[in-house]
Amino acid sequence: MKHIPAAALICIFLLGCATTGIHDGGRIEQHEISVVPGMAPIPGPEPLPGPPSTAQEPDVIAALPGLPGPAPGAAPGPEPRLPDLPEAAPETAAITPREAPVIEAGRRFVYLTFDDGPSPNTGRILDILSRNNIKGTFFVVGDHILDNEFMEYEDSVAAVRRVHAEGHYIGLHSMTHLMRHLYQVPGAHSNFYDEMRELQNLISEITGGFTSSLYRAPYGTRGMFTRDHIRTMAASDLRAWDWNVDPEDWKLRTVDAILEKIESDMNGRRYPDRVVILLHERNISVQALPSVIEYFRNLNYTFLPYSPASHFPMNLLYNPDL
Repeated sequence: MKHIPAAALICIFLLGCATTGIHDGGRIEQHEISVVPGMAPIPGPEPLPGPPSTAQEPDVIAALPGLPGPAPGAAPGPEPRLPDLPEAAPETAAITPREAPVIEAGRRFVYLTFDDGPSPNTGRILDILSRNNIKGTFFVVGDHILDNEFMEYEDSVAAVRRVHAEGHYIGLHSMTHLMRHLYQVPGAHSNFYDEMRELQNLISEITGGFTSSLYRAPYGTRGMFTRDHIRTMAASDLRAWDWNVDPEDWKLRTVDAILEKIESDMNGRRYPDRVVILLHERNISVQALPSVIEYFRNLNYTFLPYSPASHFPMNLLYNPDL
């Protein structure tokens, strides 16, 4: 047997140790190798791959503002949910101007008032009211009784008597209806008062004793009455009535336009409990009257004439003393 030198045996032993690992609890350790002087370094084995990582890819939803992400090293849980959005509020149906409230019959009242009579249309208006079993309030002008360019004196007197006989109320609307005389000249407040008293006496004479206590200022109190007018009339036993619904039948030319104006006023005032409507004795007023009556009946308003026993303030100055 050939003799192997001792130095060679040492090298072989060291090479075997370098390529062999020592197991320690299942983990492979690498040891440094003392390289023999003059030898090239011996490369060690490739490191074994470690166990698979448990780290998860970041979740896109969890990265949204306000949503917490998974804790480091925690097992992936169920997919995060976006917060619930609040339910949209149901849309409220728009209320159209013609959707009037339901009104219990007998709780709201309308007073049909007619200015500037007597006229050739007084009888036609009375006929319509009679057919509908309605009583109204007529504000007459003295000169239209005494000197009416459209009617004979006898006819004017007969019209006033018929108004009274059929149970309607007759109100005072001055003798002349002249703006300057009643409101603008010096002492106009006295002219106004005197004309109302003169007309009151005339109506009493024609009707056989009826004494009216209600007047309507021509053109309305607002913008016309001075402080002297207010003091004078508030101190009297006469009471004023303007209106709170104005169909403007004195200028509008169609029935539809008049009805639209009434609806506009009613809606704007939220369908008041007491309506005093200003009408005139014009041809268009007569044409519109049946539709006006139907309109208020559909709203369950009750028709009434003025009554001194149940007077309530209705003036454009909002003065309770008038």
